[in-house]
Amino acid sequence: MTGQPSFAARRARLRERVASGATLAAPGATDALSARLIAAAGADMVFPTLVTPGQLAEVRRRVAKPAMIVDMPGKTLADEERAGASIVLYYGFAALVQFDALGRALERFKATRDANAVPGYRDRVKDFEEFLGYQEFAERARTYGTPLAS
Repeated sequence: MTGQPSFAARRARLRERVASGATLAAPGATDALSARLIAAAGADMVFPTLVTPGQLAEVRRRVAKPAMIVDMPGKTLADEERAGASIVLYYGFAALVQFDALGRALERFKATRDANAVPGYRDRVKDFEEFLGYQEFAERARTYGTPLAS
């Protein structure tokens, strides 16, 4: 791929675009050929689905665009990056961790009938509200009212 920016340069550009909040096009690809067609059509990156590390490496060899994948069961992030992943979606991991945490919190609440008995719950409310931008939301609600107020 002579004349193409390096992988590191393409990855850095992608990270900048993601950080900027820009909309990125990343249609799913089922094989290296469809990934090449998607890249040729102007997509920002390719999204090969259900690939093995070897298949991802082949896509990366043939396509000069960043590759976004869903995490590979049994592989580490380092394995996925070595295979050529620019972005790895761990949405199953994220959903299962939330499911597990909620299950443990509900067990504790059912046993004690006291939300204060759930470790970390009351301690983290401020951090959570800051993360969500709750203060800005509350200010907008005070300024513009709420739909149910009328």
